[in-house]
Amino acid sequence: MEDMGSLQPGLPSPTMLPENWEILIIDLKDCFFSIPLHPQDAEKFAFSVPSINKSEPAKRYHWIVLPQGMKNSPTICQHFVAWALNPFRQKFPQLIVYHYMDDILICGEQLNKDEILRCLKLDLESQGLQIAPEKVQKSSPWKYLGWVISHSAIQPQKLKISTEIKTLNDVQKLVGDIQWVRNISGITNDDLKPLVQLLGTSTKTNEARTLGPVQEKALRIIMDKICNNHAQRIVLTLPVTLMIINSDSQRLYPFAIITQWDNTVSANLRILEWIFSPITPRKTIVTKPEILSQLIMKGRNRIIDITGREPYRIILPLVQEYLEWLLRVSLPFQTALTQYDGEISNIYPPYKLLPLLHNQHFETFPKRSETPVTGITVFTDAGKRSRLAACVWQHEQQWQKHLISGTPDDSLQTLELQAVIWAFENWNNSPLNVVSDSLYVVGIIHRIESSILKEIKNNWLYSLLLKLLRLLQIRTHSYFITHIRSHQFTHGLSIGNNQADLLVSPAWAGPPVNSFAQARESHSFFHQSAKMLARQFAIPVTDAQGIVKSCPS
Repeated sequence: MEDMGSLQPGLPSPTMLPENWEILIIDLKDCFFSIPLHPQDAEKFAFSVPSINKSEPAKRYHWIVLPQGMKNSPTICQHFVAWALNPFRQKFPQLIVYHYMDDILICGEQLNKDEILRCLKLDLESQGLQIAPEKVQKSSPWKYLGWVISHSAIQPQKLKISTEIKTLNDVQKLVGDIQWVRNISGITNDDLKPLVQLLGTSTKTNEARTLGPVQEKALRIIMDKICNNHAQRIVLTLPVTLMIINSDSQRLYPFAIITQWDNTVSANLRILEWIFSPITPRKTIVTKPEILSQLIMKGRNRIIDITGREPYRIILPLVQEYLEWLLRVSLPFQTALTQYDGEISNIYPPYKLLPLLHNQHFETFPKRSETPVTGITVFTDAGKRSRLAACVWQHEQQWQKHLISGTPDDSLQTLELQAVIWAFENWNNSPLNVVSDSLYVVGIIHRIESSILKEIKNNWLYSLLLKLLRLLQIRTHSYFITHIRSHQFTHGLSIGNNQADLLVSPAWAGPPVNSFAQARESHSFFHQSAKMLARQFAIPVTDAQGIVKSCPS
């Protein structure tokens, strides 16, 4: 049987029901069994019932109504009920009608519920559909598709969340239940992350899992939000705004809210929905502009989806000069705001008592300078065979050095990274220039400031990246980092590079650096295209294409 696909991939948002408009909710009785099959098609749905002990021939039957359990039955049901509702929609164009399977919600500013119910009943019965009288809801609070709807607010119905976690399957169900309500209850990535970490990378559903103190605390916070938080119904006279929240002192992950407020009254900020970025990034290092761009695109798409128009205003946690700079140079940022003709602002509403807006952090220019800074210049290098990393610099015309001994588990990349980390630790209170012959390390430094890191399997490398990220976050002075090709010249910056290279090279000349291995390691972080890898590491395009194809992510 050919799959007909889904006619309605998703549920209607209850927050789009205007505040204080009246609601009527009905359920259809035995909906599937009320939809007749065409006589020419009915015989295609034949089945046999065997006799006991084969005492007589099997009885042959066929369905005359839509069978439950058939692949396309839900789609056919949706289509049939929508067709049956069309006359009602045309009679009352001023009403909002939500229809999902056999659940129908009608909302109107002036709603004569008895008259509306009578008309709806006549239209549905003319097509063979019956309203279940015991499931008609006329008064607040209304329950619809798992939500409790009052005249102004939306909350999830009582969610049965089992804290008896014994297996991976239990954790998966728990996270799935929470995901369903988080956009209404405001359950952030930071709230959910401890439970997601409990999933791990195993695929065995019966693998043992238990809640630790961190997960139990996270679950208490989540349950409190489910019980006490709510979203609000839209006010048609107020514009819809997309607001990005970036409270670095409290949260790691920025998020967005779809909101409304009235500047003329001292009312609370109205939150219609919450928007979150992926809790597990695709890339190992995701920059702050990339995260903000993801939230802008996701928020714009969601607002268009539920309201049919762009947000009136987008509020971003960026200082004005940095906002203008990103609009000029950042491709992700430019893409996120393509064809947006509304208002872009960095002025937040004056609701100082709202916890969301406490310690709001405004992003500004990164401390990394595009040009050399006035300060010391440190040259870093590492040797895989010698298992040494080195930093060299000049002090009073004399070369100074610092050596770092590696371990058997260190790769060339982790050794190079340790050298750069030492330089940032040692000159944390002064401007710094770093010269490295590792494109891999320079690429990391260019992206890691104010970024979010994806947890990786290599714990040692992950701990080094975290350490570097924290050093750059607390840094107060600017820095500059650049790449230099090894052994290219014997003057200029190459003098310092050669000084570092001599310290980490073995006494005999070893083989040259494996460019293919460097390219593969770099692609695992930055996911460059094959063309870019070939140019960056001077390897054949076919080798670069092989690296890209073999990358698991």
